[in-house]
Amino acid sequence: MFTVEKDDKTIGVTIVCDEATYDDVEIIIGGAEVFIRQYDESKEEYDLIRFSPRMFGEMLVSMDKDEGTYQGKDLLNDLAKDK
Repeated sequence: MFTVEKDDKTIGVTIVCDEATYDDVEIIIGGAEVFIRQYDESKEEYDLIRFSPRMFGEMLVSMDKDEGTYQGKDLLNDLAKDK
């Protein structure tokens, strides 16, 4: 299950483990940065990953790629094909 929330500056996606095995994962997408975070109860804080929107796009495109090395221009080619 997941939820999507949007405001003027960000898109928030919360992914919930249907089996309650893992804590929720939150993706916060802004114009300049993307954050992925998950609360760690043992540390009583969030584990946080911060990266650029382009890197996030490359991560999404990578899910449909074969094993190998790809450059950023490959992302742009894939996005152009989708239009």
